[in-house]
Amino acid sequence: MIMAVQPKYCFRFSKSKDAFTLVEIVLALGILAFVCATTISLIGLGMSTFRKAVDRSVVTQIAQLMANEARQSDFAGVTTNGIISYFDDQGQKLSVANTTPAIYVAQALVFSNTNASVANPYVKTIVIQVANKPGGVVSDLRTEPLEADPSLKLWSSSNPAPVTTSFVVIAQCRP
Repeated sequence: MIMAVQPKYCFRFSKSKDAFTLVEIVLALGILAFVCATTISLIGLGMSTFRKAVDRSVVTQIAQLMANEARQSDFAGVTTNGIISYFDDQGQKLSVANTTPAIYVAQALVFSNTNASVANPYVKTIVIQVANKPGGVVSDLRTEPLEADPSLKLWSSSNPAPVTTSFVVIAQCRP
């Protein structure tokens, strides 16, 4: 009598469902690819929004700095128009000798209250304009003059760099 010996490791195909089918794997990969593509597109949008928020925050910081300088100066001395200041990407004021590229440029224009129906020599309006290269593009704004309205010296919105305008009204107590 001859007995057949079965090998210790035998590969048999079972009819039980222990693994995924090819259709299930392809469907899962399709869903995963869709989720990844959507996530990647949202990351780009989030980074763009973040850059805009940083730009807006630094512009506001620069306008606040210039407004505080105007408030702290002597009222009679607040007469100079068109003083242009340059700032780096962190909103720090740059000196003329500094070689760091100016990402932001700001100007302060002073208007006396003489155009009103009742002239008031104790009130002045300061217009602060800040222009920037959006997204922190490293290009020196010192070399790119901004177009201005010749009568008011205000920078126009037709400039390639966006311009943000703030108004500050300062008053002197009557003697």
